[in-house]
Formats: sequence, structure tokens, C-alpha cells
Amino acid sequence: QILTYMGFSLGIFPLLTVAGLIKMRIRGQSPVKLPGFPLPQIIYIITGLAILILAFMERPVESLFALGTMAVGIPAYFLFVRKKNKALTS
Repeated sequence: QILTYMGFSLGIFPLLTVAGLIKMRIRGQSPVKLPGFPLPQIIYIITGLAILILAFMERPVESLFALGTMAVGIPAYFLFVRKKNKALTS
């Protein structure tokens, strides 16, 4: 159960990273120029999503706990960003 929980939650972040790199490349902010753009990145994201969907279908409870843990982290992120911005402006 712990391995499924960790595997599911750790499988999401690389997908978000690759999506962020695609976004940066489209905006012209990425210094990295990879051949075949964006086909390899899109294949990676589709494959990763398929694996996460299959993991969710196999173990929905553990997967929902992983998603819940990540959802709890979103407000915490914004709290830390707000504190950092206040410290920088003070």
C-alpha cells in the first residue's frame, strides 16, 4: 500500500515538470533545445498519464490518498509564497 501511494504521488511530479518545460519552450524562456520537440515530451506525458490511470484503477484508495496529500500541499505552497513576498517587500 505504501509503495502504491508513493509511486502514484511520485509519478505525478515528473509529468508536471515536463509540461512546465513545454510551456517554457513555447514562451521562448527555455535555454534547452531538444530534438523532435514536442513529440518526445508529449509521448512521455501520455505514457505517464496512462500508467497513473492504470495505477488508479488498480488501487483507487491509495491513489486518492496520494492525490489528497498533494491537494493539502497546494494551500501550504501559497501560504509560503505569501510569506516570502511579504518578507521581500518589508
